[in-house]
Amino acid sequence: MFRVGSLLDRRKCDVWELTSIPNEPFDVHSLFVKKLKGLAFSILYDFRKMRMLLVTLDFPEGLVESVATSIPGLEFRKVEGVFFGEMRNSFRYDGIPFKQTATVQEPFALHREEGRRSSGSLLSDLPMAFRESDCYLLVSFIPENIEVLNHVRRQWEEELSRIAPVRREGVSEEYGGGQRSHFTERMNYEETDVAMVAAELLAMCNNALLHSDAVYSVSIVGWGEKAELLKQHLKGKYWGVTERVRISEELKRCVPVEGGEIMSGEYASLFIHFPPEFAKEEVAVDVDEIPREFLSKGKGVEIGRELLKGVRKHRAVYLDKMSYNTNILIVGQQRMGKTTLAKRIAKHAACEGAGVIVFSPSSEWTSVAKARKGMLVIKLAENIPFNLVRCPPGVRKEQFYQNLALLLANAMGAGPYTNPIRNVMLNSFTSLYARKEEPGIVDVYDGIHSSLVEFYSHEGKFGKFGQNIRASLENLRQLMLKEQFRVKEGVRIEDCVKEGVVFDLSGCSELERALLYAFILAQVYSYVLSNFDEKGDRELRVLIVLEEAHMVFRKQGREGVSLEATATADLERKLGMFSKRGVGMVLITHFADQLSDIVRRHAQTHFYFKQDVDSLESALKDLKFNPLEEELWRNASKKLLSLPTGVAACRAVHIEKGRRVEVGPFFIKTSEHEEGSLDEKEVNERVERYMKRNGIHLPKKTKLAVRVVSKDGKGIPNAAVELMLCGTPVSFGETQEGADSLTGVEAEVAGSVYLDAVEGEEYELRVSKKGYRTECRKVSAGDGMITVELELSEKARREAKRLDI
Repeated sequence: MFRVGSLLDRRKCDVWELTSIPNEPFDVHSLFVKKLKGLAFSILYDFRKMRMLLVTLDFPEGLVESVATSIPGLEFRKVEGVFFGEMRNSFRYDGIPFKQTATVQEPFALHREEGRRSSGSLLSDLPMAFRESDCYLLVSFIPENIEVLNHVRRQWEEELSRIAPVRREGVSEEYGGGQRSHFTERMNYEETDVAMVAAELLAMCNNALLHSDAVYSVSIVGWGEKAELLKQHLKGKYWGVTERVRISEELKRCVPVEGGEIMSGEYASLFIHFPPEFAKEEVAVDVDEIPREFLSKGKGVEIGRELLKGVRKHRAVYLDKMSYNTNILIVGQQRMGKTTLAKRIAKHAACEGAGVIVFSPSSEWTSVAKARKGMLVIKLAENIPFNLVRCPPGVRKEQFYQNLALLLANAMGAGPYTNPIRNVMLNSFTSLYARKEEPGIVDVYDGIHSSLVEFYSHEGKFGKFGQNIRASLENLRQLMLKEQFRVKEGVRIEDCVKEGVVFDLSGCSELERALLYAFILAQVYSYVLSNFDEKGDRELRVLIVLEEAHMVFRKQGREGVSLEATATADLERKLGMFSKRGVGMVLITHFADQLSDIVRRHAQTHFYFKQDVDSLESALKDLKFNPLEEELWRNASKKLLSLPTGVAACRAVHIEKGRRVEVGPFFIKTSEHEEGSLDEKEVNERVERYMKRNGIHLPKKTKLAVRVVSKDGKGIPNAAVELMLCGTPVSFGETQEGADSLTGVEAEVAGSVYLDAVEGEEYELRVSKKGYRTECRKVSAGDGMITVELELSEKARREAKRLDI
């Protein structure tokens, strides 16, 4: 264990992010460490986000800026405090910067000028070795006084005196007719590794005292998913031992921690590395500077800082809230910063009073929900009631089921069967919504299946085409069987539009996600288009955020012939209608060509992070790079293929005096999104309060009693009894020979069984037994004891008749 100081309680703590480093190497010891002499600081190497943070304690105002100014090209930006709620696999590594490959003849002595020039930092290879890995390294520097250094020097002198005996060497020679002897003494350091290290550190102490160098207690703490690999990497770099760490609030905030190894400033400099991978964003593309109006804070949100020809500009770039309903497209490979940027935009919209509806396959969006008191986080994989086929208030049924059919057909990913499935659904919904005021999800599936039989079966048998369509519906059937979706009353879409909601699909499969996107989007579309007037062109009322938008609005085609999906074409029409109603969309996807060209053009604000070769041309065209300007096109292509994390090429819309002005292309380093999130308890409490306030209840479980009897009224034991939904058994059992105590409910007569059911729900009851005809009927849970009479099968009847004879 080691002690963590309570420095945070009595000192001012600031956090600075490295934003730029010099192109030429510089002496970290003399130009950086010496200028911070006597002050406590720590350096966090965040390999997941590829950034370096400097955490300072009680620094004089302007010192960090002054140090950076003295080193041309070195820049820091003050940021919000850092905090790690969980520090998994944490360890402390105690050691000295002494290479594992050092020898007595060539020790790692940094007080030698040639050693300093050749060695560099011990951490220089870590950024590439752990690029974007979930691991962190915190190096703390606590100043110590000369007395501490003298104490360490005396310790090493005593250690050497014990392990390195003095060796005398003598020489005799003739001189002026006489003889003279000459003796020398030297320490024998070749005996052990300990002696070699002790001699080296003694030299460190003497050199620091001679030159009045800084003295630091240096602590190294690592954590994260890849912490074990990081630990092994450090062991391979220099000698040290691993110790346990006591996690404190100070350590979680990366405040410098006490209790490390005593080192001179030169030795401590070995643990400071300014990685170019973290800060050097070279965007050598000759684009114009951003107009000054676009840099004005106004009512917008800071999306990042301008980059121009590889130089970080200290000019923040703001996106006007009025431009949100011109639609935003965010494209890039995984872990490039898409979600971070989208969360920043969404949170700003929520704080400004807009209803924010987020569809996400991850659980990263609770920080946005924290922006508004009534905003819910609905985890669709959990047991939260939601009627997926409810027609929202104020919406014509025809409009709703048309939206639903279009979105569901495209979400199934059925390729050439997409249009036939859409036709089947439209036929089913037209009939169903005309007959029933509020059909349930089971009614919807049964209606789809009936239409499929009507369209593609002959004499009760499906051809190959019909079988393929039927197979495409299997995922839909499995989703509809989930209890939380088989409800009449659940979370209401009109409340979600008003207060905002995050639909968390992290616990759902990829196929389920696409279908859930389609079901819920159909309700959102229908409600917005029917209940919002067309006077919202200059305001933002609702912002819809779709992560992995390609799951619903996929671009389909075959053999190189472009065939835009019907749902995508429908979205193209709606985007213009949404804008007039004050509704904006943020579409997030991995590659530009996953969405249709027209959908991308309807999004007037574009953020393109790192691209791959296949989507490169689409991205460049969207950003309005001109292929006729060959050099610019070529340079932009190279940059889009190699953009570091957090850097994006952009084209945006700025609202100026009521007019929309296009700005770009330009490059930015996006801002971080470090705000806290809702904890699990608060997420659940919000949902519980909402359900209680609106009288929404979870489906209530019950037991459905069934007795199977023969024609003479006697109970039939061992008969198979099944409750069916959408043609699939959801509960089953066998009739007993007598009283059944296993179910917890006593059966008074033979031939009885009790099945799990949801109160008030309708099922198809199927009873079968060898030698009897199978019996099927519609039943409802809560009807009391249901008696089913089985008749002998034709074969069993003939056999019984023969035996009677």
